[in-house]
Amino acid sequence: MKKIHFIFIILSLVSFIAFQKVYAVHEVSHYQTASNIREMIQKLQQQIAALEKQLAEVEKGGSAWCYNFSSDLKYGDKGNAVKALHQALEKKGFSIPDDEEGNKFFGPHTASAVTGFQQKFKKEVLAPWGLTNGTGFVGETTRAKLNNLFGCDSQTPSKPVEGEAPKKPEDAPAPALWSWNHCSLSNKCKAGEGDCDKNSECLTGYCAHNVGANYGQTAGMDVCEQKPDTCADSDGGKNYYQKGKACQAGECEYDECLYPDCGPEADCVGVEDYLIEFYCMGGELKSENYTCPSGCKDGACIKED
Repeated sequence: MKKIHFIFIILSLVSFIAFQKVYAVHEVSHYQTASNIREMIQKLQQQIAALEKQLAEVEKGGSAWCYNFSSDLKYGDKGNAVKALHQALEKKGFSIPDDEEGNKFFGPHTASAVTGFQQKFKKEVLAPWGLTNGTGFVGETTRAKLNNLFGCDSQTPSKPVEGEAPKKPEDAPAPALWSWNHCSLSNKCKAGEGDCDKNSECLTGYCAHNVGANYGQTAGMDVCEQKPDTCADSDGGKNYYQKGKACQAGECEYDECLYPDCGPEADCVGVEDYLIEFYCMGGELKSENYTCPSGCKDGACIKED
């Protein structure tokens, strides 16, 4: 009996020592595994970051998203089609505010973005109708261009059928009429918005006059549009000895004499020596105050005898 008891104790001690060795080996293995796992996690995080960058590039290029625009869209519309329109416009660089995008609402800013889109692709969107300015209405040719860029079926842009009078964008249901003098120096309007009175009331720097009919508005409405690149000067530049006019974006400025003591030439008597010379540079209208050596009269410096 004692012998059996002794053997049992010996076996217990052997088992305990073996357990301690296994436990020690397990602890070493545990720390090695944890270190390896941390290293694997770091590598995975780097791979995820690289994949996210690739995904952003793909989405930016527009190849990861598509939508078939099958119906006309106009001011006041709401729904998934408008949401898709917002996505398409943003992919082409036009911004939509949260209040319209979040509500899937075709509001004034969406109409403005559509107008900019139409101007950008005016050869395909506006030219078939004989238009030069965007309308803000998503009709046949606008949908065709959207589908050409983002359509899931890559469908070909449609064209007016010969001999058939197509539905023109301006014949579509008109958006709500704008209020007169809506744009101001403190509330500058975007492209496709009105009514403006002068260029300085537009974020684009250009107020197009009497073009409201192109936007479903009263014909006499003035609307902010993209600023033309051209600038013309009748006297060929800085010609101080010839009165000229420089024009840009439909507005012209005339060279004139400046009387420092009493204001514009019309309010003064006599000849003074300051000239405001208007000219074009880099496609922009600019001005310079020039001191005439022999005085200024009738919008030009007096030539020396």
